Amino acid sequence: MKVKIKKICPENPLALAKKYNKKFIYFHTHVVDKVRIQKATEQKKSIEFDVYTYPSGITKIQHPPLFYKYHNKPLTLTLNKGLEYFEKGDSNTILVLDAKSKLGLKKINKVVNKLGTDRVIIHGFAKELVFNPPPEGIKRLPHEEDEDLPLSEIVKSSESKGKYRAGVMVTCRYVTEKRLENSEKQWDIIKTIENLNKIGKLDGVDVIGLWLPGGISPPKHIVQKLLKLGFLISYNIDSNLNQQSKLDPPYIGMTNKLKLARKTQNIRSHKKKYKEEKKKKKTRRKKM
Repeated sequence: MKVKIKKICPENPLALAKKYNKKFIYFHTHVVDKVRIQKATEQKKSIEFDVYTYPSGITKIQHPPLFYKYHNKPLTLTLNKGLEYFEKGDSNTILVLDAKSKLGLKKINKVVNKLGTDRVIIHGFAKELVFNPPPEGIKRLPHEEDEDLPLSEIVKSSESKGKYRAGVMVTCRYVTEKRLENSEKQWDIIKTIENLNKIGKLDGVDVIGLWLPGGISPPKHIVQKLLKLGFLISYNIDSNLNQQSKLDPPYIGMTNKLKLARKTQNIRSHKKKYKEEKKKKKTRRKKM
């Protein structure tokens, strides 16, 4: 029996970006501490928490342990401590929860029910969107085994006890520009997404990140194809700051610079403007 997926909360930034043809840019950081959380909440913006749960049940704001074989490990907070700091801040701040283990998804679902579906966005690398083998020059890293999660489990973590679900972003692995443009069956990435969508595997997904090398934005015609399927795209806006070609909204961007992240009120204000314009049009029609 097919599980019925709830609709995304209409106040969630992903829903607002899509409906009002706008962009939403969130603050991404590998170092989450009290100071960064306070700055993000004071400015009424957003912040991303990586969520990894150890077999012991302890959940920390970090990548899988194997990730730190290749990167320096910062001092990490427990998820509970991070939430404590987050909840002391402005209630308009958005929390992006990046799932780094299957066990972490259960913890994420508890946060959705605690903070509300309007304030939480969930991100995960989808197993079904890993385009093996890795491209030439890229090796599969051990920590990716923890991070690659089933689509159904990612979506399930967004569900709430209420009417709506939180926003959901999923990301592909091993996509390159050459693979995107190659129509051979092995690399027909868009066709794979279309097929997954047809059979309902992408129900409950709002955003798809192709994650091209360097986090660059995908070609505009690819963006349009995904929009026609009902998905926004996400990319790292820092990669395009010095490039002339930028994407037109709607899209979801991530940035390592807090100053570039969008205030939540900025995107929510479009809803008010949209209603006012709609009301004016209705009034004009009545007068005609």
